[in-house]
Amino acid sequence: MWPFRQKIRQRRLEVRKNIPTQRGAAWRQFVKVGGPASVAIALWFFALAAALAVWPVEDFPYQAGQTAPKKFARVAFQALDRDATQKAREDAGNRVPVTYICNETFLDDLETQLRNLPAQFKTIDSVDKLSEDIRRQLQVETLAQVRAFDRFAAGPDAARWQNAVWVAVAELGGRVILSPKDLEESQPYGSRKVELLRTGMAPVERLPGPIVSTSDPGDAIVRAVEPFKSLGDDVYQRVRMYVQNSIVSGRRPTYRLDAVRTQQAIDDARSAVAPVMQHYLADSVVFKGGVVEKSDLETLAAEYWAWKDYLAQIDPLYALRISAGRAGAALLVVVALAGYIVLYQPRIIRKHLRGVALSALMLLMLGLAKLMVQWAGWPAYLAVGTATMGAVIVTIAYDRRFALATGALLSLLMVLMLRQDMGFLLTLLAPVTVSVLLLREVRTRSKLIEVGAFAAIAAFLTAALTQLAGGRRLETSLIADCGWAGGAVIAVGFLTQGLLPLIEHAFRIATSMTLLEWCDANKKLLKRLAIEAPGTYNHSLLLGTLCEAAAESIGARGLLARVGAYYHDIGKINKPEYFVENQFDSPSKHAKLSPAMSLLIITGHVKDGLEMAREYGLPPVLYEFITSHHGTTLVQYFYHAATEQHRHAGTDRLPEEIEFRYPGPKPRSKEVAILMLADATESAVRAMSDPTPNRIEAQAHAIVTARLMDGQLDECDLTLREVHQIEDSLVKSLCGMYHGRIAYPSAERQTRTAARA
Repeated sequence: MWPFRQKIRQRRLEVRKNIPTQRGAAWRQFVKVGGPASVAIALWFFALAAALAVWPVEDFPYQAGQTAPKKFARVAFQALDRDATQKAREDAGNRVPVTYICNETFLDDLETQLRNLPAQFKTIDSVDKLSEDIRRQLQVETLAQVRAFDRFAAGPDAARWQNAVWVAVAELGGRVILSPKDLEESQPYGSRKVELLRTGMAPVERLPGPIVSTSDPGDAIVRAVEPFKSLGDDVYQRVRMYVQNSIVSGRRPTYRLDAVRTQQAIDDARSAVAPVMQHYLADSVVFKGGVVEKSDLETLAAEYWAWKDYLAQIDPLYALRISAGRAGAALLVVVALAGYIVLYQPRIIRKHLRGVALSALMLLMLGLAKLMVQWAGWPAYLAVGTATMGAVIVTIAYDRRFALATGALLSLLMVLMLRQDMGFLLTLLAPVTVSVLLLREVRTRSKLIEVGAFAAIAAFLTAALTQLAGGRRLETSLIADCGWAGGAVIAVGFLTQGLLPLIEHAFRIATSMTLLEWCDANKKLLKRLAIEAPGTYNHSLLLGTLCEAAAESIGARGLLARVGAYYHDIGKINKPEYFVENQFDSPSKHAKLSPAMSLLIITGHVKDGLEMAREYGLPPVLYEFITSHHGTTLVQYFYHAATEQHRHAGTDRLPEEIEFRYPGPKPRSKEVAILMLADATESAVRAMSDPTPNRIEAQAHAIVTARLMDGQLDECDLTLREVHQIEDSLVKSLCGMYHGRIAYPSAERQTRTAARA
């Protein structure tokens, strides 16, 4: 009836509201796996990578030393004619006179001495009364020679003397006599005009004339004292000697070179010359092709920017389209990288710190390449080192397959960012591929340097071949570019070796070198295990051998499996006597405990081991071996004990299996799964009374099958083929450890046999 029908319809609507739609379920799953944060990291990476690829929008594509084809002008333009400009500026600088400053102190002193000279001789009645300097400079020896100057002290001859002095000093002020140092410094200026500066007088500019040194003034003094010839030949000769001795012996120049003012005037004259421009018509040859020299860059740059200005005038959206194209290309690379991570490295999505570290690493490599090449102007082939370094770090942090993909995509972004060609991409990919393929484990300190050397050879050869294929001549500049590429790559080995601790901390990994250090029996934690739980210690060493062999049989990290086996049971140090391998035939302490209490003690070694690992600073990569080596398996002994106890007690409710399982988690890596299988198999074989090869094989197969059926290997990426290979390796190793031995005869039996003989 209709009232009931209405209630049924209402109930159906309410049920449908509570059923989640497919879209809602997909979104919840996306949020559950950490999708939003991963998308945010990808967008952040894309934004910065696109900014590096787009900016600057207009970037001059040529560099000195690279090979370029013949270039024609796309538009009419003008470029600086450097040679003509340089010549014009040199000519302007050569026309600037050299500035000399008069030594007025010396000329004034000389004029005063010459004017007072006759007065000094007027009162002299003996040559001995003359000063030694006067006698030496004038070379006066007799009184008659003294009297030759007396008549110029007064009377008409005095005016003639004073006039001769004035003319001689004025003439000497026009003679450029320099010190030897100033004369040497004035040589680079050549025979250009001179400018003489005197206080209170306008600068005098004239032709250079003779410029002499104080050590050899030559005819400069002779011509300066010629006015004294009219006063008598003897007076003339003695005045000439007096002036010459004042200059030569006293080393007193008439002028000093003003190098600062001269150079400043030359620089001002050169800077005042306008650049000489050369005009090019459209379709004229700008570059003939071949290696771009530094002198060609200005002409090519002028043509390039003139063309860009022309495009901006006729198409205002030209720069926007270029930016959009480069950003779109960067987006394609980022999408490819994100898809690869989703398919092959989903743990990066689950652990966002790994995503941040990976994106920061790639952005750092891109930024370094941008800084070195486009901003600092260094050779472009230095970027080969940054691409190789990024691939090497990813190889250490993850695996070779992921490093190859990451290195290839990083190289694509770098080529896009630096505006390079296919040959440059091949040069980037060659050392990336070689270094990734050769770098499986870092077990020795020289491993990274050896890999860097081989990758450097690959970079050098690839750079040379791609440039030769592009038509470049085999010359010094080509070898230099190849050397930059090889040198940058080999430097990566040394630099990565120093940054290895930082890389391990950033990506929370442990390299083989670090794992080898933790294999040392002198480590404090292993020492405690050996002393306080010797049975567990020997069990761990035995498992280490089994796990390493099994891991290497499937291509996993054998060293990691061995070190993980060494430390997987360190939690037993707290209560070693509760574990059978440490009881040594003594009564079991579990006999007085309930199965539930024994279960807490047995499963507690996992939690205790994790706390001890953090306390002693074990690498985080070993934590999973401690927490997951039992997975969520059933503690069968105490489960059966609890079941029997409940049956004897007559209770209806038997214990649930889930109550007697380890807390987990299940193994997520191949190495931890190998440890789980080896631990269970070795314990079962050790408990066998007669471990023959057939029985060992059957027992190992039963253990592996039980773990598979229990779902303990569901969360790791082991294949069935690899599981069988692990089983075969465990059987082979256990058969070797528990092999049969010959029963040697006892001493008593040997004596009895000898007596019978």
